[in-house]
Amino acid sequence: MNGKRGFTERLAGFSARHAWLMLGIWVLLLVGAFLLAGNMDITAEEGVSTTDAARARDLVLEDRGEPLLEEFVLVEADEGPIDEQLFESVVGSIVAEMRALPIVTSAVSYLDGATSLRTPDGRYALIQVTPNSPWMTTLRTATRYWR
Repeated sequence: MNGKRGFTERLAGFSARHAWLMLGIWVLLLVGAFLLAGNMDITAEEGVSTTDAARARDLVLEDRGEPLLEEFVLVEADEGPIDEQLFESVVGSIVAEMRALPIVTSAVSYLDGATSLRTPDGRYALIQVTPNSPWMTTLRTATRYWR
């Protein structure tokens, strides 16, 4: 080395020589963070309601009404050449099983003409599932049996 101490080395030395000062600074930072967090408008149901994302959500809800809940199922082909018939049968059977669930309003895949739900190389496909239940935990519980 050229004899000069780096910034972190100088900072570490200062912190070691002035331990009580550093402790006081950290306590002030923590107290300040708690005070700032206390000034945020946080609700139990919706989280922080003063963010730009929350305002955007409120505007969309005002314009369109209640949002549709959606889940996506990802189907991935094995490595190597893609067996198109096998891939279509797997996607088709998952879509059929999802549609058979009483809590599912619709299940859409690339087989229904939604070509944007499959990657250009054909290795991945999404199945868009819209439940009729307002509680996604019902659908999550139902899909746990496919694992």
